[in-house]
Amino acid sequence: VKMAEEHSKFVIGFISGSQVSMKPEFLHLTPGVQLEAG
Repeated sequence: VKMAEEHSKFVIGFISGSQVSMKPEFLHLTPGVQLEAG
């Protein structure tokens, strides 16, 4: 997370189960979420 915050021109977000950075410029995506049955 520290490296991402230091290189915010290259990193746009994280794939994680919880919010790992409080900086609003980063996206937080949750893996394995399926919106439709199947």
